[in-house]
Amino acid sequence: MKKKVLALAFSILSLAIFSCGGTENSNFISIGEENSSEQIISSEEISSYSSEETISSSSSEEIVEEKKIYQDKLIEKEYILHDNARFIIDGMTALPSEEIHESYSYIEVNVLEKDRYVISFATQAKDIFGISFIDDYGYCLEQFYPGTDKYQEFNSYQITIPAFVNKMYINSRDPKQIEIKELISEEVSIEETNQLPTTLKFGSVNCGKFSYSDNVTSKKEYLNEWERMLDNNSYDIFAFEDVSDYITTNETAESVLNKHGNYFSCVEGSSNNLRVSSLVEPETITIVPFQNYIDGSAKITQRYYAIRLTFHIAERHIAIYGLHLVAEGHISADKINGGYSLSQRLRQIQFSQLIRDGAYYDMAIFAGDFNSQEPGEYDIFVDNEYNLSNCGEFGNFDTLRDIPVDNIIVSSNISINRFAVLDSYNLNTDHTPIFSELIIR
Repeated sequence: MKKKVLALAFSILSLAIFSCGGTENSNFISIGEENSSEQIISSEEISSYSSEETISSSSSEEIVEEKKIYQDKLIEKEYILHDNARFIIDGMTALPSEEIHESYSYIEVNVLEKDRYVISFATQAKDIFGISFIDDYGYCLEQFYPGTDKYQEFNSYQITIPAFVNKMYINSRDPKQIEIKELISEEVSIEETNQLPTTLKFGSVNCGKFSYSDNVTSKKEYLNEWERMLDNNSYDIFAFEDVSDYITTNETAESVLNKHGNYFSCVEGSSNNLRVSSLVEPETITIVPFQNYIDGSAKITQRYYAIRLTFHIAERHIAIYGLHLVAEGHISADKINGGYSLSQRLRQIQFSQLIRDGAYYDMAIFAGDFNSQEPGEYDIFVDNEYNLSNCGEFGNFDTLRDIPVDNIIVSSNISINRFAVLDSYNLNTDHTPIFSELIIR
């Protein structure tokens, strides 16, 4: 059954922020027992974001399924540019108020709820530059401010318009960087798509900023081990998290990380820099932010991003996410009344937003550092009919000390044929790389 991309009513933030071939060196895991599940977001809710294909009848005796292929497309969006000023919210209303400054600019955009936009803007102060969502009555329903105090450019930042919102204001530190495009789904021919193989070899590791290891060795030996891991496992796609500035600027390390891929992407300027190496060039690359704040915490996490790459497999549209989500220490890890901590509660919100974004596509793969502290945190994915590489049928495996933080999670129309924890490589990271062989059904 083919999923169409439909308008999906969800907010990137649910809480107002601030003012409003082979693996010779690894052992593959045999299938174990399934996880239990916890209700967080129902399968019925997610399935309501898609629809069935139209069935046409070519004769009274023959029924032919009408197959359509869709691809993400960005189109220019009209807006009003205000130079030399930023937009200010007056309490909970959006009464016109400006702060004049030659380095500021903001745009005013008429929008519809459920629409998706890809936005470029620059920030330098966490409580000055960001996005405000306004309703018919001039009230600010939500705000989203990335929460960084250093200069940072967001060049492909996806926002989904919340319910009841008809206007959006975006403050930018640098007027030259501000831009907005609408993300739509366009019907295309199969010849226009970038095709992935139906058997997909997928790897993931948190790089640990190339500075952690229990067995310290030379830089050259570390790089040799990274290269050996990539050579031995013949990846189609590999997701890297927590990539430091050192790796970004070091040509040798960069060549290792990109060894088997023709395409390379990175989210710069945050503590969770992300890269995805792929043998096939993606059709689109988009930064997808999730909620970074929860009531009861004075902190805002910097781990709330995914990079989404889109491809096709035959006639199906697939989204692949490299991600790094909130960890203990960034938001309080103290248990509340014996239940989940604030960080665990925020992760569950981020997980639900990830699932909702994946529902725009025929199939999805989520890979990276989820920072789950216990297997039960992944139950939300099981409830929504996703298959788990870690903490699923293959068993539970710790990939950072004694916790199962890393995973490759796939939608129900993708099978996990093999799964490996690659613990035989001396990498200068405190995480253990993981590998899955996926079969597209």
